[in-house]
Amino acid sequence: MPTSAPPTEAMKVRFGQNLARRREGADVSQEELSFRASIYRTEVSLLEAASACRASTPRCGSPAASACR
Repeated sequence: MPTSAPPTEAMKVRFGQNLARRREGADVSQEELSFRASIYRTEVSLLEAASACRASTPRCGSPAASACR
């Protein structure tokens, strides 16, 4: 059964590295990825930099947005 523990810093870094590697391998810009994923370009940048609070950061104003630390 999966754990409900928050991701560790190492997991965040690994996710960001994998995201950047796959995006670059597909020859897709951060702007294009953000458009396709319906998120802001800065969120893609934060995810790749392992600075985002979660993998699927909600848009501002949504109830889930307040859950970000």
